[in-house]
Amino acid sequence: MVATEDLELIEKIISNRLIEESEVQIDSTEKVAVCTPMYNTNIDGILPEFLYHLLHLDYQKDLLSLHFTIQGNDNTIDVLRSLKSSFGDEYRKITIDRVEQKIGGDAPHVENVVNCRNVLAEEGHPHNVLFMDHDNFPPPYAIHRLQRAAKYGGDIAGAVYLHQKRNKSNPSLPMILGFTAFFRYSGKYYHLAFHRDGDLGTFYAPLLGRMVFTNAIGMGTTLVQRKVLDDVEFYVPYDTNMTDDTAFCEVAVKKGYKIIADFGLFIPHWGIIADKKWERDGVAGYDLRVERKFNDRRLKMKNDGVYFRKGT
Repeated sequence: MVATEDLELIEKIISNRLIEESEVQIDSTEKVAVCTPMYNTNIDGILPEFLYHLLHLDYQKDLLSLHFTIQGNDNTIDVLRSLKSSFGDEYRKITIDRVEQKIGGDAPHVENVVNCRNVLAEEGHPHNVLFMDHDNFPPPYAIHRLQRAAKYGGDIAGAVYLHQKRNKSNPSLPMILGFTAFFRYSGKYYHLAFHRDGDLGTFYAPLLGRMVFTNAIGMGTTLVQRKVLDDVEFYVPYDTNMTDDTAFCEVAVKKGYKIIADFGLFIPHWGIIADKKWERDGVAGYDLRVERKFNDRRLKMKNDGVYFRKGT
């Protein structure tokens, strides 16, 4: 993925992609499967905040099914069993599957996520799936907003959240911090990342608050239509710099499905903070913070052999 600070280039990339929103009717009786792969979410204190946002989704509970895959060695599964005992009569269905975990090898984290997402897609059959990662905390209106994006043609409709990547061209620089929406232009993928200078970040303001057709989206909070899941499986994109979700999107696009990224649905991500401070001349400025707990969790996963190979 290539970052860009060039506003003229950004304008070229998103020209003819922005969606002019109007009144659309969504089906408020549609059944939705909310699917979450989990790994040691309670030991790091993620689980309580995740469950708060899950339980406060503004959607009729008897139309929602909740599906979880469990990996790791903390007590997440016990907390979810308690959830099922307490709320099982309110939701249409709650399933909890412990899935064998890959440790070591070439890409253990991606292999684990791919396995869990395919299990979850099958558990949610035959309904549309809202993938909701355990470190994403969507607002109550998230499902309705993503259903709205689906009405505009989003077979895959994703909220945006912040992700962090190392600057491969210069590892001594701070991590690249950007939104999880990716655009193909002139043969390259762009993620329109923030320009980052210490804890200051800038972004192209006219995109904020808008829906836009894109080429790939992170699956942190994403509504995928069942017709896509019946046609495309998640797979491990070995020997590329793609993740499982962008690889899934690339196959879906080749098959003719459309993807919408909703920059009006910005999702807080555990351990990464962005506070908007100013906007002028087409640029919005943010205070950016990656909390130590975020990096500590990834380092522990790496040392345990479930993120990258041990010692790499």
